[in-house]
Amino acid sequence: MILAVPATATRRVVGNFSLCCVVGLSVTHGSAQRGEEDESRPFASCDTFATASRGPSPPQALTLICRVDRVQFVLRKFALMCVAVLLGLAALPLASEAAISSCGTASNYFDGFWNQNTGFGAAEIAGVAAWSIPRSGAMCSTNSSQFTTAWVMVSGQVGQRYSQSGFMTVFGGCTRHFAEYNNNAGFTRTFVGGACPSGVLGSAHQYLSAWNYGCLCIQNWVDSTLVSQTNFNPLTFWTRPFRPIHSGESIYKESDMPGGATATTPIDSMQVMSFSGNIWSPTPCYLTGVDSPLASSRWNRVPAGCTHFDIWTT
Repeated sequence: MILAVPATATRRVVGNFSLCCVVGLSVTHGSAQRGEEDESRPFASCDTFATASRGPSPPQALTLICRVDRVQFVLRKFALMCVAVLLGLAALPLASEAAISSCGTASNYFDGFWNQNTGFGAAEIAGVAAWSIPRSGAMCSTNSSQFTTAWVMVSGQVGQRYSQSGFMTVFGGCTRHFAEYNNNAGFTRTFVGGACPSGVLGSAHQYLSAWNYGCLCIQNWVDSTLVSQTNFNPLTFWTRPFRPIHSGESIYKESDMPGGATATTPIDSMQVMSFSGNIWSPTPCYLTGVDSPLASSRWNRVPAGCTHFDIWTT
């Protein structure tokens, strides 16, 4: 697992080295102005005092004027070392603000939209699909039983009855495609590929969960791969009409939804399928926010029209 340095920690380190450089460079600058090269004075004799900026020199918050050339030489080297460290740190990519370290109350928190179904009959929605670009999300560190994820879902109106496909990052693990279903009796989850498959993060994938007359079930797809299908007939067990949902999810409010301000998680080309002839069409324009208001002020969701929105954490 790659550990990212939080931006706040990086800024703190940079700030400390910046102070060192200000002091060190002020020493060399002040010494050059005075031009003192007297090695006869005691090695440890050094005056410290504040001085204002003089002439075209950059503002000085603190100037150390040492009376011994060897001290000046050492401090000049220290100043150059600080500059080198600063340049190195400046080249490091600053990580997005990390999750809050201490986990709070576990639950299922969402960041997305659902559609109020149009009712029974031929127009009833029986499938949902969208394209997305998987992103990871930081998690609070005091509980390892958690994940951050985004998915598409068909659900019943009552209880834990749903079928979904999407991507998921489990605590301490990699980001993987997955599918899951539940008939209010415990979920069945299936991951695609090995523990850390390639080609997941940062590339576009289609997720689809839809009713199939052949199996009298809901099938869950990732791109062209059938990942799982319900082992029961949702028409028998679920309260209708079915509910199509596109959303991100986290177990803790202190963890992140996938995506950041500069690399959001897009939910794009949103579609729904009707029972009548398995006909797909763009998602209708009556999106309702899941969890309104959002459980965390750090989470964001911004729709762009009826068939696209982005989620991320700030």
